[in-house]
Amino acid sequence: MMAISENKRVITCFPLAQHEWTLTAGDVVGFDFNRELHIIRNHETDINTSFRIALKLHYIVCVQWRPRRAPLRLPFPPPLPFLLAQIGLLARSF
Repeated sequence: MMAISENKRVITCFPLAQHEWTLTAGDVVGFDFNRELHIIRNHETDINTSFRIALKLHYIVCVQWRPRRAPLRLPFPPPLPFLLAQIGLLARSF
């Protein structure tokens, strides 16, 4: 998650890691969305003077599906990269 605008009020808490941050312009925090619990709460006294803009950056980490030294001689595209490309095209068509 990356904060785009100034922020004084919204706090991102990670209770299992016992950390919390008030992300403001340019701050970045990365976490495993499937494994790490995070809670968004408001600071009791500080307020924002404008809208809070946060960019949620999603990424995927894939295991290597073939040995590095094995030659790639497939008569069809590898399944995972091909599917990801198709999903990207489909998402952009709306």
